[in-house]
Amino acid sequence: MHEALYLYESMVNSHWFTHMSIIFFLTKIDLFKAKVGEVPLAEYFSGYTGG
Repeated sequence: MHEALYLYESMVNSHWFTHMSIIFFLTKIDLFKAKVGEVPLAEYFSGYTGG
């Protein structure tokens, strides 16, 4: 997940995309659900307080 977050951050903060809208597609939701069950989101997002 660290790699995916790093890639996303580097793309949205790139000077090439400064004046562009970005559409974010969530695919492979089944893999995401499985991973969320293994690793708490609070590990990646310190402000996350959900369950």
